[in-house]
Amino acid sequence: MRRLIARLGLGEFSNVGPLVEFNFRPGKVKLLLKQHAGAPALAVVRNGDRVKAGDLVAEPAPGVLGARVHAASRVVTLGADAVLIEA
Repeated sequence: MRRLIARLGLGEFSNVGPLVEFNFRPGKVKLLLKQHAGAPALAVVRNGDRVKAGDLVAEPAPGVLGARVHAASRVVTLGADAVLIEA
């Protein structure tokens, strides 16, 4: 940890701990299908589908540069540019 702090140039700052763990659980999450400079991902889920942690929600078209999108819970709304997930 000391080496990391030195490499990041954070040695001059006060490192007072401990860090407080916070479990944030939002009721809804909007997952954008365009996550980067590549093409938007294509949804592989439909409205009302239930997904588990780690399930694929969207993926790029074959042969296209893009990012896969994963989530957990229930798909509430499937739009052209985003998927809304509800806890």
